[in-house]
Amino acid sequence: MKHYSNAFWGIALLVIGMLWLTTALALAPAGYEIKNKATVTYQDSLGNEYTALSNEAVVTVAEVYSALLEHDQTIASAPGQTVYFSHQLTNNGNTDDRFTLWAGKSPSASANDLSDVKIYLDINGDGQPSSGEPEIFGSEEVPVASGKSVSLIVAASVSASISSDTLSLALIATAAGRPASSATADGLLENIDTITITDGAVLQVSKQVIRHTPGSSTIDGEVTYRLQIKNNGADLDSGGIYDFFPKFIDLTALNTNPTTDARLGNIEIKDAAKLQAELPSGVLLIPENNHASGLYVAITGLKSGASASLEFSVPYSAVEKSLHLFEAGTLMKDKAWVGYGSRDQDRIWELVSESNLTEVTLPQLYGVSAKNHDNTSHEEMVASASAGGVAEFINLITNIGNGQDIFNLEVTNTSFPKGTDFTLWDETGTIPLSDTNVDGKDDTGLLKSLLKPGHQIKIMVRASLPADATPVAGPYKAVLTAVSVTDASFTDSVTEILGKITSANVDLANFAATTDRIVFDGEVTKITDFFQDKASEDFDPVSQVSSVLTRKAGEAAEFGLYIANRSEVSDSFGLSFDVSTAASIKDTNTQWQVTWRHDGIYDKKGNELAAATGAVITSTPLLPAETVMKVIATLELSGAPWGMPAGDYDVRFTASARGSGNTNSTLDKLILTSEYVLAFTPDSEGQVEAGSFIEYQHTLTNNGNIALNVAILPPADFTLPSGWSYSVKKADGTPINTEDSVAGYSTMAPGAEEKVTVRITAEATLPPGSEFVLTLEARGMDVSTGKIMTTAAITDTTRVLSPSEARITSNKTVATVDESTGVYGAFEEVLSTRVAPGKRVVW
Repeated sequence: MKHYSNAFWGIALLVIGMLWLTTALALAPAGYEIKNKATVTYQDSLGNEYTALSNEAVVTVAEVYSALLEHDQTIASAPGQTVYFSHQLTNNGNTDDRFTLWAGKSPSASANDLSDVKIYLDINGDGQPSSGEPEIFGSEEVPVASGKSVSLIVAASVSASISSDTLSLALIATAAGRPASSATADGLLENIDTITITDGAVLQVSKQVIRHTPGSSTIDGEVTYRLQIKNNGADLDSGGIYDFFPKFIDLTALNTNPTTDARLGNIEIKDAAKLQAELPSGVLLIPENNHASGLYVAITGLKSGASASLEFSVPYSAVEKSLHLFEAGTLMKDKAWVGYGSRDQDRIWELVSESNLTEVTLPQLYGVSAKNHDNTSHEEMVASASAGGVAEFINLITNIGNGQDIFNLEVTNTSFPKGTDFTLWDETGTIPLSDTNVDGKDDTGLLKSLLKPGHQIKIMVRASLPADATPVAGPYKAVLTAVSVTDASFTDSVTEILGKITSANVDLANFAATTDRIVFDGEVTKITDFFQDKASEDFDPVSQVSSVLTRKAGEAAEFGLYIANRSEVSDSFGLSFDVSTAASIKDTNTQWQVTWRHDGIYDKKGNELAAATGAVITSTPLLPAETVMKVIATLELSGAPWGMPAGDYDVRFTASARGSGNTNSTLDKLILTSEYVLAFTPDSEGQVEAGSFIEYQHTLTNNGNIALNVAILPPADFTLPSGWSYSVKKADGTPINTEDSVAGYSTMAPGAEEKVTVRITAEATLPPGSEFVLTLEARGMDVSTGKIMTTAAITDTTRVLSPSEARITSNKTVATVDESTGVYGAFEEVLSTRVAPGKRVVW
């Protein structure tokens, strides 16, 4: 059916979005598609409401190419020597990238200043081209994954005839993708290294890790370095070696290999700040290594062309005062500096050479703690539980290692009664633990390291006692053991202790919650009845109907319930219900729901302990021994009234003790009366061109709970106007006779629905503006008596429009937003340009 209109109201929204993923503002991955569509609701001048659905507008996340090449360096060299510069290339973008590399003299250098410039991939990280490390040629692309780095060496030969004091060497990395955000407009990353020409000593420094003995929680680790210094210039009179380490390196326990090299002094541990003050300005120290103490070795002399090497081992502690000092997998970075040449009045060296960067991956340490709920003891205590009930123990499992780990959990019964069943749950007791690593044992799931949030979890151990457990004092004990999945030698345990086992009893009874249309036949008239010397052990058993309520279909029924904790221990009680129908009620799809409300808590003498709050509950709070809670249970239908056929319904309410598992029920009755309700919707208005027709869709529903015979007829005084005609049919095309009440009959069960189509036809001779108002009445009659019990009507109003009146359509587009001016770009259904994360688009 099409509607045309010459006046309407509509709203179009500009929606601006930022292209981030939802987790911690991470960059959306390149190529990710963001799709959006809109719905436009509008009205014509007659108030008719229409809906138009737009197309889908699509934004594709662009690649972000961000890379870092570090860093510019200065190295001294004698004419005719080869110099080596270490660099690191890091891909910080949201997609893998490839880089072509070029190294050579800067434009300011003379043609013969530098020769034989090469780039190597530094696989072993010693800062020197080594056997097996490939040379990277100009046309070769070096792949670098997103978030990863590669180490590079640039080697260049300085001309023997050079006369300049300094010259520059450029290293350029060009991204294969779009320009890197940290590079030039052409996508270039550039480092400019400076070579200082001297006729004095020239030191080349390389550093290498030759051994790493990983530490543990109780044993220190150790890293052994080899530092090699080569003099490529004139004889060296003196110099100094400087090295700085993270705070967990214990330089006071430094272990050096004995050496008889008279050119090197002994290793000295000095104040780091004073050592750093002896190095020329511009030295880029590693921030995390700027600790209180540093290493210093004096160089007493080194002849031209000679080399000297030093091996030393530094120990590191992984744990200090029960705290881990680093995260598993941390890269311990280190490099050394050598100061030499002349010294000024502040004892600052004239020249400095720095080594390549070394990296050591620090080990994962393991550990687990299993304690009580507040982490104060290895024992968790529950005072008592009823026979057949449940004792719930809360334990805290903590990963005290420095890396991620999973811990298997196992309960060993040492003195609980035979037949006690132990199960593992989350802290709330609602989700059972599972075997997350599929090794056949329930576990904690992955816990982060002690250095990060999420390193511990509270779990519940449920001990379900057998119903025949003897109610006597304990204590009863079981042991929960947590075992590291990665290293099973790391375990810890907590003991679960139950003080005593008691007997348990719960009694559920009715009280008259309302006085309207209720018959109450309960044994309990007041709270104290539960605790009389001769009180029944079970008031209001299921066989006795206690409360009988009469309601219309769709009306709520309120039942009053006493929940009596007749035990000697505190307990809470879950609440449930069940509704069953009499045999005479057929084909019901009734969906019942109950809302439970707090109506007060009382002691055994009837004194109020807690006032009624009316709060919605699903179970009682923990009720002390020998107390009673009043609860109002409001029974309603979840759905339409027709889902409740007239008749009698048995309503069973049950209280289940959380501790003992014991239950008790009471049986009530709800009587539903007969309801006759027809609905015929909606009224419609529309426009039609002369010589054509329009169809209106209507729905006829039996909303009552009694079957009806239904006829559709116009009013008794209806007269069809000239130039108009109409017809009525069912959804399957069956015509409905609106002139004969007998022929128009259709039997409708409760809840049955008929789709009815009314076609209005306007003859071609009708002038614009002609109007036809048609009213049809649905009459619902009792199936047995034929008496009309309910009616409902619809009205369709149709107007002839002119050919010039327009129709409404909807289209959705998306555009970019200029960040500096706020101006929108061209709007497109599918945006032709990709948009980077953090940029804005508008729909």
